[in-house]
Amino acid sequence: MKKNLGFSLIELIITVLILGILSTATAVSISNIRRGDAIGFAKSLTTALERARLESLSRPKETVTAVLSREADGYYITYYYQNETEKKEGDSIRLGTAQLGITLVKEDGITSVNMGTEPADITKVEFKYSKSTGAFLTYTYQTIQITGRNTASIKLVKETGRCFVQ
Repeated sequence: MKKNLGFSLIELIITVLILGILSTATAVSISNIRRGDAIGFAKSLTTALERARLESLSRPKETVTAVLSREADGYYITYYYQNETEKKEGDSIRLGTAQLGITLVKEDGITSVNMGTEPADITKVEFKYSKSTGAFLTYTYQTIQITGRNTASIKLVKETGRCFVQ
């Protein structure tokens, strides 16, 4: 009687093939999750804008400005601190990937602009806050709409400088 001492070549090929298919499916799923998380981006942006508002209220001698910018590899928020004599750049935080789409709806609720790479698109948006009330000093947009594998919307409140994910 002959004893089985190992795997046959066919069994080994099938096992390797199954592992390859599973690892490819996992890698594609993970990249899709990271690529288009609009809700996560909206929460991160809301937190970043709230940080700028609170820092503006707590720094009586400096104006705090948060700048949302679109770079080749994603969206960033950068903080700037300005007093009477100088303007300093603070933290720059990556909020999301460039695969997300951002549309800024203006005060009239009808007109909108996109953040992107097309000639008509904008690449930076500035959010400046009042030192005494925390209200927006530069208020051009009332809503920020984010699209990816899901969608999210941020409502900006001019009078208080607050923002809410809708």
